[in-house]
Amino acid sequence: AVVCTRYMLLAVEERENTDGRSLGELFYLGLDELPDLKYMEALRLVLQEFAEQLRAEYPSEVLLVESLLERFLNDLPALWMSRLRAQKCA
Repeated sequence: AVVCTRYMLLAVEERENTDGRSLGELFYLGLDELPDLKYMEALRLVLQEFAEQLRAEYPSEVLLVESLLERFLNDLPALWMSRLRAQKCA
């Protein structure tokens, strides 16, 4: 396993040094342009989309949907709940 791993590392090193088709830093330059999406922000966006879908599906039950969402948020761990509410206000 050690010999195989060493061979793969040497092959990658050789490709990066000799092959003009190698992407090199191109991947990392493209990655740097993408903004970091924090976990809590991603969770907030998913929950927000879920809430919007519920409201659209059950327009006459807005109070019920809001009540369920509030109950869900209240059942989350305190740290998550506080961060989600802070993201919502920001």
